[in-house]
Amino acid sequence: MLNKPQWRNSAKARTAFVRAAKLMQKHFPDSPQARRLQYFIALTLEQNQKLTEAADEYARVAIDDPDALKAALGRTRCLKNTLNHAAANRTLSESEIKKLAQKTLRAAQQGVKTAGRIIHQQSTKDDRCLTAEIVLTLANLLNTSHINTPAQALTTLQNFETRFAECPESIGPALRQRILAHRELKQLAQARQVVQQYLSTSPDTAGPVMARLLEAMRNEIDAAADRGNKQEQTDIAAEAHQLAKMLIDWSEQRPQQVSPTDLLTIRTWQAWSLLNAGKPADAFSLYQTCQKIGDHLLPANSTSNMEIRLGKAECLLALGKVNDALPIFMNVWQNSPEHSTPWWRSFVGCLESHNRLKKNPNQILQSIHQQKHLSPDLGGPRWKRALENIEKTNQNRIQNSTHQ
Repeated sequence: MLNKPQWRNSAKARTAFVRAAKLMQKHFPDSPQARRLQYFIALTLEQNQKLTEAADEYARVAIDDPDALKAALGRTRCLKNTLNHAAANRTLSESEIKKLAQKTLRAAQQGVKTAGRIIHQQSTKDDRCLTAEIVLTLANLLNTSHINTPAQALTTLQNFETRFAECPESIGPALRQRILAHRELKQLAQARQVVQQYLSTSPDTAGPVMARLLEAMRNEIDAAADRGNKQEQTDIAAEAHQLAKMLIDWSEQRPQQVSPTDLLTIRTWQAWSLLNAGKPADAFSLYQTCQKIGDHLLPANSTSNMEIRLGKAECLLALGKVNDALPIFMNVWQNSPEHSTPWWRSFVGCLESHNRLKKNPNQILQSIHQQKHLSPDLGGPRWKRALENIEKTNQNRIQNSTHQ
């Protein structure tokens, strides 16, 4: 069933798979098929957001299993996501969070050891890149406020770019963790040197790696927005803007080193950073430039072009030009996969535009209630908070009109 498109995202089908797989393990514990199911039990539980159970099941995957490295990464990922959720939502006490942080750290350290043993015996590119992800996860944990050992993070990432040169997707985020560690240690000059040194020593791969570094910073800005931490969101955005500016200046001097697509990505991230840093007018001007380039370079409904249009609409909304913003939000909303990130961004943008234009409050509330029924989490904390604010405003509008 799970191999069929109509069941692929079904929580009930996944639950049935886990029950069937565990039943097979119970009755045929020594069969190769039952042992082979262990990783997939854990993965399916993770897909169903049963993160604590999934972490325990990942830990049971044997080291000689073909998916042992994925399991080591999966276990750490589940514990880390549980930790992040508990810290953000205060579902655990401070002492419980510290215990969970230490458990997650031990799992990551064990994962690095397991990876070392596996790639020592056999080493494919996939194995080495999975190992890079595990090392990166450990460094990220060491940099978190729960553990806060940035010097150890730097040690963990020593020679990362050399050790994992064939895994460019991990190098950008690794540079980001090194920058964070230096910054936490008040080594601001070294933090800037991390980027400058990479630009000078690895110009051939710098374009995509730097685009991913900016993407890692964007994820941090998104996480701060989900937590409702406006100051952190603004601070990281200002830092990302400066980094993007440095990269654009560098790439303009070396046009052969950065593809037009990567340069457009960097410009787009710069515009988005300006918007999040509270400079919508400057951001809009840069988005206009990006759109002219994107229209020639990419298909109309490509992810990058949708991102540029969304950014323009959010700038217009921030500048109070609601009538100009609304049709852009509507267009992106109608052309995005339902309940994807662009879909939620444009849906919230549409409703906020209707809200500011004082459109029918009952219709606005009906749209929100419909999505509450279809997707109770409303796309995540940030969008849920925005929609609840719009809901409250329009409930008040209805009450006030009734009293009048």
